[in-house]
Amino acid sequence: MTAGGGFEWMYAPGWSVKVEYLYYDLGSVNYSAGSAIGTGGPLFDVTTFTIASQASTRFNGNIVRAGLNWHF
Repeated sequence: MTAGGGFEWMYAPGWSVKVEYLYYDLGSVNYSAGSAIGTGGPLFDVTTFTIASQASTRFNGNIVRAGLNWHF
């Protein structure tokens, strides 16, 4: 999703200034990973440890632009 707006104003013959705003949202990503670690051997009891990790992030932001234009 994106949304934005802006305006431009001609303040003198041949010259204008502008300001623009843009918001964007590209969604999010979730990531999960896990691993199992075993200890012991043929003569020992086996103990298992589980290591799990999760991460998530969003991809969104704001952009503001300003400009000075010369119309020839």
